[in-house]
Amino acid sequence: MNIVGDKTRFAFEIGPYWSESKQHQHITIWSAGQPINPIDDVVYLPSFYTKLQNEIRRLENNDLGRPDLHGLRLPEIFKRFDEEENELHQVLCYDVSTCPARCFFLEQGSDGVLLWSYWDSRHIPSEETGSVFTMDISKEELLGVLKESLGNLSDVWV
Repeated sequence: MNIVGDKTRFAFEIGPYWSESKQHQHITIWSAGQPINPIDDVVYLPSFYTKLQNEIRRLENNDLGRPDLHGLRLPEIFKRFDEEENELHQVLCYDVSTCPARCFFLEQGSDGVLLWSYWDSRHIPSEETGSVFTMDISKEELLGVLKESLGNLSDVWV
């Protein structure tokens, strides 16, 4: 097992291949000490790898846009992004079947914030479902973990 980052802040926990498959691997994403994908951590690597690669490129190119969010609190921002199905700010959605949380990243000057909410009714504890969680994280720290994680994944899937 390889942990990239700090599980109390932001990290990818890269585990073993699933059932001796080179296409499936155990990967848990951590934010503020909470797993983002606690229900199922087995990802389909070809899709996961490509989506992670595209997300890094999007973040590096500042392709997040600058929405008018003046006066909105973070839970209201999350709700707005979620209702609009805002793909520009959505992050950490590499394998829909294994991610029971919607996650967004918002740049705020030189700082940033990661916002997420568990939507899957199987999430435990159930009282967290629908709540909005946040963690302050710079784009540089986020990108650092994403890039190092990508470098630790195999791109040979056969």
